Amino acid sequence: SSLMIRARPLARSCAAGRAGIRHLGSTVDVKAHDIAAPRDVEAAKRRIEGVAHETPVMTCKTIDNMSGRALFFKCENLQKTGSFKFRGALNAVSHLLESSQGETPRVVTQSSGNHGQALAACAQVRGTSGVVMGGAVVM
Repeated sequence: SSLMIRARPLARSCAAGRAGIRHLGSTVDVKAHDIAAPRDVEAAKRRIEGVAHETPVMTCKTIDNMSGRALFFKCENLQKTGSFKFRGALNAVSHLLESSQGETPRVVTQSSGNHGQALAACAQVRGTSGVVMGGAVVM
């Protein structure tokens, strides 16, 4: 799966090339299976800090006892827009804005779910505009 972000062409020498982001004309293609280097994780942390919630990790002794294991629950349902998708969308939009030169880029995605909600919220938070296209329901 990919996140397609429409923007003006970025500099070919930008650090994003090392992060598994390829520049395809006026589109940045971020592949979900690309492996992030530690420096990329730190850069993402800086981009989302102060905007994304630091969601709690919780435990439940009842479930631990039932499963015979110590389980930990990362409560991303408490994140803005109700899902972990906000973190990735915020990082992607922030990185796009950092890397753009000149005109402020717009973001576009096709999603009828959490990713679309997250991208719309992140575009608003970062002061850019975007389009979220939802899928049609076929019965």
